[in-house]
Amino acid sequence: MTEYLRSKSTAVIVQVLLVALLVFTPLAFGTVETWAISVMELVCLVMVAVWLVGFAIGGGADWGLRNRGRAFRNPKSEIRNRMRFPLAGPLVLFTGLVIAQVVPHLLGGNAVPLSDNPLLNIATTGFFSTKTQLVKLLCYLGLFLCLTNTLTSREQIKRVFMAIVLIGFSVSFFGLLQRVGRADKVFWLIKVPRGSFMAAFINENHFAGYVELVIPITIAFVLRYVFRLKESGWRRTLASNDFYKAIILSFLAVIMIASLAISESRGGLIAFACSCVFIGIFLLCRQFYRRKAWIITILLAISFLVLVWIGLSDLLKVWGTFGRIPKDSSFLRRMEVTQATWRAVGDYPVWGSGLGTFETVFPKYGTLRFTQRSATRSVLRTTPHAENDYVQTLLETGWAGMTICLLGMIFFFRIAIRTYLNPPRRGGSTSLLAMGGAVSILAILVHSFSDFNLRIDANVFLMVTIVAMVVNLSKVGGGRRGPRIADCRFRNPKCEMRSAVVGMNRWAIVAIPLMFCLVLMEAVARQFVADRAFSRSQARERIQEYEKEYVLYSMGKRNRPAPITSLGHPLEKAVRLEPHSGQYRNYLGRYYQALATDHSLSDARRVRLAKQAIEQYEKTVRLEPLNGVYLAYLAYMQGVMGEHEKAVANFEEAVRLNKSNKWIRQVYNAYRDWAPPPSDSPARSF
Repeated sequence: MTEYLRSKSTAVIVQVLLVALLVFTPLAFGTVETWAISVMELVCLVMVAVWLVGFAIGGGADWGLRNRGRAFRNPKSEIRNRMRFPLAGPLVLFTGLVIAQVVPHLLGGNAVPLSDNPLLNIATTGFFSTKTQLVKLLCYLGLFLCLTNTLTSREQIKRVFMAIVLIGFSVSFFGLLQRVGRADKVFWLIKVPRGSFMAAFINENHFAGYVELVIPITIAFVLRYVFRLKESGWRRTLASNDFYKAIILSFLAVIMIASLAISESRGGLIAFACSCVFIGIFLLCRQFYRRKAWIITILLAISFLVLVWIGLSDLLKVWGTFGRIPKDSSFLRRMEVTQATWRAVGDYPVWGSGLGTFETVFPKYGTLRFTQRSATRSVLRTTPHAENDYVQTLLETGWAGMTICLLGMIFFFRIAIRTYLNPPRRGGSTSLLAMGGAVSILAILVHSFSDFNLRIDANVFLMVTIVAMVVNLSKVGGGRRGPRIADCRFRNPKCEMRSAVVGMNRWAIVAIPLMFCLVLMEAVARQFVADRAFSRSQARERIQEYEKEYVLYSMGKRNRPAPITSLGHPLEKAVRLEPHSGQYRNYLGRYYQALATDHSLSDARRVRLAKQAIEQYEKTVRLEPLNGVYLAYLAYMQGVMGEHEKAVANFEEAVRLNKSNKWIRQVYNAYRDWAPPPSDSPARSF
């Protein structure tokens, strides 16, 4: 009985933390900011630690021991049955690929190709970006394992799915109120362009991706309660609790469908239409469900009436753009980005350029600059991505990573379909919820052809949770293997003795994962503290403003700007915490460069500051050799210090790496016109 209470306590803690993250991730602007990502990662690691400790002290799930006698006679057999790792092949292979991209740098390599042979060139082109994505990937992997080993009963899975529905409805209703009320501020605090956001998502397409994950699960619940109604007359039907549950959930589904339609996301509408088709196909595959497939039609009809009441003009405006898609500027931009990314794939065909390196690799091949429509980009910064998740994954992980991802999809849908086709138990809730989860994943995979929803952590977190719950349903839904035996050991009088025998083995198993969790927590904490030190100092805004003022001063249009101060400590702290971040080192170099323009300092002091700036720029270029902007800063300072040949060579390389950046060309042209002659005192060049 003691082990049962420990198991229950572990599941309760994990479930509470999971629901807290399900609420937090969509409200934190879609979890695109570093602080929000760090909070999500830390809570995920805490959940993993709770699961591991619960497993070590005797808690955790016990999944269907096939041979109870053998398991009880062999403690090691019990341990093998108690620790589950579904979808192990694709998950381990993909994680191993990303680790292999990082390893050459940890062994002392650099970011340039280690070989001209594509089969040997596996090192990432941006160590810090890939390392950050690897930490996030490991957190998601730990979350998946935690959920598949703790929330294993039918009631727990149903509660998680119901929490997803209620949270999705709240987010949808919030977005609907904002759009109907023509709000121009997120949470009525942060001002953004009107019509460019929904709920707390700055991009309406990402809101659509989140909602299209929730709608199929809501429809699955509606179908579940409708199928449980017995055909015994309308009086008993109206008196049934299942009838009122179906009505309430239908209302929630209608609100979510209406918010999706009014978001004006064409990709979201197409994905929702595909999800309706998929649900229809699933229902037609089971004769038991065919006679009530008309429920989907009723829900769509009611949703259309709600749209007419709320405002049909928004939906008609989006519908009218479908005929102009070939000439639409957004579509043309997506096609141009996709074509440029395909050209980049040719240089990294097998292993990719490195997970998370799209932003630095793409400018060499593309001609577009990415801009976020939010007027508060300095507050809500997002990383540019391709408008197609599959093409970006192909660039960053190569055909090896794409093949692994496709295999993972095949394995998952195989599990989901087998669960759906099992004979229904308790009204078919297992089959229908598995169908809803599978259709949710299908919907966002369809949407990923025209957007980058899989790079928005609120959507990815929800997706991982749904996948874990569907996999868990495959073990509680009956079939050949039979239901799990969660408490069979409690009826055996040898339970306590057996637990004592395997206790030390459990701690030996979880010791290394627990230590690894602590290492990841430390890495996430360092990332969070470094970002807070950088953002609170407003180094980005202050340095950029100073550089603009100094350019105007050099043109004779302004007085000399006041020197910037008090930035050295926070920037040096950020670099000390994250020494592999090219961004932090670049801004530290720009800070030293700005200080070197202060004529109140001695020439020796200014030259020393200029050399410090060059040192930081050189380290930045070694970390991210494909970033033309960083190389241009290095070239300019080399020219200032009299190294003209190096400056010209680096400027030429910067222009080649970033063809679409007009700023680099302007600085290069200005340098060629200015080109200071060699001087015994380089400080005079400032």
